[in-house]
Amino acid sequence: MGIIMMCEPSLTNSRYLVYNIAGFTQRWYLGAADIVGDNKRDWRSPVKFKVFLFGLIVLVTLLACVSTSTKVNRTFSLTNYRAMPGSQGGESAVYLTIVNSTGQADTLVSATSPAAEVAEVHTMVDQDGKTVMQPVAGGIAIKGTDIVNLAPGGDHIMLVGLKEELLPGQRIKLVFHFESGKELSISVPVKE
Repeated sequence: MGIIMMCEPSLTNSRYLVYNIAGFTQRWYLGAADIVGDNKRDWRSPVKFKVFLFGLIVLVTLLACVSTSTKVNRTFSLTNYRAMPGSQGGESAVYLTIVNSTGQADTLVSATSPAAEVAEVHTMVDQDGKTVMQPVAGGIAIKGTDIVNLAPGGDHIMLVGLKEELLPGQRIKLVFHFESGKELSISVPVKE
C-alpha cells in the first residue's frame, strides 16, 4: 500500500513527497531551488508543512498498528519426544527436548502417564565410581529462554511399573506438571 502526497505541483516543475508505507520508506524529491530556499515554493511554507505533518502522522499510525499486530511467539513447548520399548511390569525411559521461550523461568516437577504406575523425573549421577539413576529432587529448572534436553545418560522421565508392554509404533499419553501450574499433555511414540 502506498500513499503519494503532492506538494504544490506545477506544470513546469513537479516536486513531490512520497511515502511508501508498505516498505516503511519515505522519499522527498526536492529541486536545488527548494533546498536553498530561493524559490517561492519553499519547504517551510504552511501547506508543505501540513502535508508533511499529515504524512508523518499516517506513517507513525501505521507503524504502531504493525508493531502491535506482530506477535512474538513466546511459548513453552515439548519436542523430539520418544519412549523406549519396555515389558509389562517393567520400566521405560522417555526422552525429549523442552523449549522455553516465554521469558519466565519454570520447573518441571513431575509427570504422569496412564501407561505406568509411576512417572518420575530422573537423572544420572556418579556414586562410588558407578553411574546410577535417581529421582531429581525439586525437579528440573528451566530458565526463561532455555532449551533443556532430556536424553540418554542424563535427565529423563522414568516410567515405572508399565501397565502393558510398550512396543515400537505404539503411542502413550504423558502429562508434564510444572511449578507454575502449567500442564502439557503429549502423545509419545514408542521408538528404539
